[in-house]
Amino acid sequence: YALWRYDAAAAEWAVADAHGLSERYLREQGRAMAVSPPPEQPLIAEDAPGAADTDDRRAGYHAEGIASLLAAPLRVHGVVSGSLVFYYRTPRRFDDVTVRVASALADLAGAALGTAELY
Repeated sequence: YALWRYDAAAAEWAVADAHGLSERYLREQGRAMAVSPPPEQPLIAEDAPGAADTDDRRAGYHAEGIASLLAAPLRVHGVVSGSLVFYYRTPRRFDDVTVRVASALADLAGAALGTAELY
């Protein structure tokens, strides 16, 4: 997984934390310029390399062995400010329950980040 945060001022995405991804992947793919604000709804890519919108992202998925991904919006203080992304190295189909669980985990992570930011 990776916890991506969106910096609206810089129009940039960056990985804030991750597990199970290589250092090389994080170094090469852990930052991305944003052409639009974070999505309000989960993003499902059952064929992540085929759904990648840029050649470098597609190559990064191939190099890391990422076959599928599910990105749930990360809401901090009620505002979408990133995504909690679950990466899979085998092709995966995402049913409604899986999407709802991922969204609930993203909501919990957002609440924890919001609380931490208050302190």
